[in-house]
Amino acid sequence: MTTQIIREEALGGLDEIRELADQPGPCISIYLPQEGAGTNRQMGAGRLKTALQEVTRRMGAARETETFLLPLRKLAEKEVKDARYPSLLVFHSPGYLKSVRCEQTFREGIYVGDRFHVLPVLTAVLEPVRFNLLALSRKHVRLLSCSRTRFEPVALPEGLATSVAAEGAFDYPDHDLENRSSAGPDRGTGRVLFGTGANREDAYLYNFFKSIDRGLHPIFTRDGLPLIVAAVVEELAVYSRANTYPGLLKTGIQRSPERVPDRELQAFGVEILEAYYAEQRRKTLKQFEELGGREVILTSVSACLDAARLGHIGHLLIAADGQGQEEDLNRIALDTILHGGRVSAIGPGEVGGNGNVAALLRYPAANEGKTLFPEAETVNR
Repeated sequence: MTTQIIREEALGGLDEIRELADQPGPCISIYLPQEGAGTNRQMGAGRLKTALQEVTRRMGAARETETFLLPLRKLAEKEVKDARYPSLLVFHSPGYLKSVRCEQTFREGIYVGDRFHVLPVLTAVLEPVRFNLLALSRKHVRLLSCSRTRFEPVALPEGLATSVAAEGAFDYPDHDLENRSSAGPDRGTGRVLFGTGANREDAYLYNFFKSIDRGLHPIFTRDGLPLIVAAVVEELAVYSRANTYPGLLKTGIQRSPERVPDRELQAFGVEILEAYYAEQRRKTLKQFEELGGREVILTSVSACLDAARLGHIGHLLIAADGQGQEEDLNRIALDTILHGGRVSAIGPGEVGGNGNVAALLRYPAANEGKTLFPEAETVNR
């Protein structure tokens, strides 16, 4: 019996890639961009049927092949293009079928082999363009769930004040501006507030943003997504002090969310997240360069193939669009993930020698006093 999994979003993470890496062959991987003419059904089912014809040609028209492909043919009969998702991904092996609609556009590709071909989707898995966007001002608070192409409002917790006015009587902030005193007549609070009017307003705003942070923290933690805040510069600074969610990106959208449409806020957020991923890649490459003189670093594809197969790679840098080396790079990525190694995406030619892969070994691999991977002795020295 075939286990069928249908997802309406990108692959969720390395755990799903590990699941694919663990499946026995033969493995069929199909990447279908769904642009083009025709009706939704024609575009969804028709293109998958055409892909199946190519799969049949490669595997041979044997009875065993037809039985193996039957779940895919059934999927093709009912598959309908969804305009929200420009790509369809299908992974099929004995007893296993996963179809995934993705917002990211992939080049059309049909792969038949003993392993699934995950290299094209790897960057999307490692650097997903999904985030929460908090549109914040004194007068209004909104939360949007965003991706590369979509944004949707998120319902705020019941009872959460969404403006300074709605917050009403603030709990006075617990810092130097406040002095609790029992002396003098009781005026309801037993507190005296010192400082200038600007300081008091800043303190009130901090307390308001603190209540927003407390109210939304469970949502942020549940989603586990990066958080981007849109607000004017002064309010961004105050919220950064009030925030306790570790996924807040330091770079915010310095715009008044009351004057910018949600579509533009979402587009700004995508730019910020992509810039964040680019900076993380730069930091990772710098770390590899610094470790090169002390640790075993591999950059040749052949050495990385052996190291990944043996489970020796602790951290892998890999270019998902390494032209001409896709099959080998795919095997390196699958074996690294299968053995619990860390994986980071890089651009083509970003590692030593204009290569597409670099691997930091878990330990120097020695055999009778000799380095198992000789090239490691000269890399980055």
